[in-house]
Amino acid sequence: MDYQIVMKEQYEIIPDLSLLDTTELARYQRLLRPQKQLEFLTGRTFLKQMLADCLGLAPTAISLSVTDTGKPYLPALAETRFPYFNLSHSDGHYLVGLSRFPIGVDIEAPRPIELHQVQPFLSTDEFRQLDLLPQAQRSAAFFRLFTTKEAFLKATDMRWKLDEISFHLENQHWKLSAPHGPFPFYQTDYRGCCVAVCLDATSTTRANSVNGSSSH
Repeated sequence: MDYQIVMKEQYEIIPDLSLLDTTELARYQRLLRPQKQLEFLTGRTFLKQMLADCLGLAPTAISLSVTDTGKPYLPALAETRFPYFNLSHSDGHYLVGLSRFPIGVDIEAPRPIELHQVQPFLSTDEFRQLDLLPQAQRSAAFFRLFTTKEAFLKATDMRWKLDEISFHLENQHWKLSAPHGPFPFYQTDYRGCCVAVCLDATSTTRANSVNGSSSH
């Protein structure tokens, strides 16, 4: 398979402070709110456990670096940066994606929105399509778009700016209009949340096949 996603609840993950390296510990300590500290530590614990399982290593052996845009990668495999991976969390739900291609994942719990408040995130055509929907459908449609666009930005490590990216709504799924290219998407719902996965299949470097496709 080209990718695997694993979703867990916060209560299913035991945060482990010993898994943080010096840089991560400093970031953890800079977070002022205990909830933000818990989310960061839980996410890093989950991610390192998943990578350790994938690579046959102990979680303590996993050391991460970040790109200029803040996307984590494995520096020990810097030439190829695989297995490719990504992490997202929202309201106690955690999602890790692993892939043989650069991958972006996003999970969000829908909440009421006003279109004018989120207009800066939308292209002109996206705003028009959302505006045409009945009011009761707009929030869910927006968060399906939001997660899909976030997954694309993360998969491509923000190679395109927001005003260069546009999606159109087709059969209740958002399809990429621009830029053009082989960017497979996967969209679903999970415990009331919108989930999106994007792969950057333009990459010339691929990891070995990743077993499985999804796990809850």
